[in-house]
Amino acid sequence: MKKQVWVGDEKPDPEKIEPLENREHFPKPKGGFWTSSLLGDASAWINWMTSEDWYNCSNPNAWLLTPEEDLKIYEINTRVDLMEITTGRDEAEFGGISLHPSDGFHLRYGYNYVDFEKVFAEYDAIHLTEEGQYKTQHSTPNLYGWDCETYL
Repeated sequence: MKKQVWVGDEKPDPEKIEPLENREHFPKPKGGFWTSSLLGDASAWINWMTSEDWYNCSNPNAWLLTPEEDLKIYEINTRVDLMEITTGRDEAEFGGISLHPSDGFHLRYGYNYVDFEKVFAEYDAIHLTEEGQYKTQHSTPNLYGWDCETYL
């Protein structure tokens, strides 16, 4: 795993990281710790914020982090990779989509979301690659709102 960049108002503090929780009908969990890989003197997240003229904090600072070795990471590089953690491997291999059971709208349109709590019971991190971001931003299921290469 490459060195990671974290952007925020204050130095990252493990004590302040909010526990990761699923959010109904939303492709991102609540909480967790989000980073992106070092690219020269920036990261995909810094590049995205600059290109969109958007900042997620009042006085953005960036910290370079060295991840622990031997982390178990689930990598999303394709739509099938995403389907494997939303619908189960057998359905992903055959192109089936398990529908979200919560309401008629989602059943009708086939939206399905990652059970992040379940994934993180088995993995230490999810890595959405640059290619994976491109291939899953508007797919079904999707990771719309994951704007760049990301580790969660």
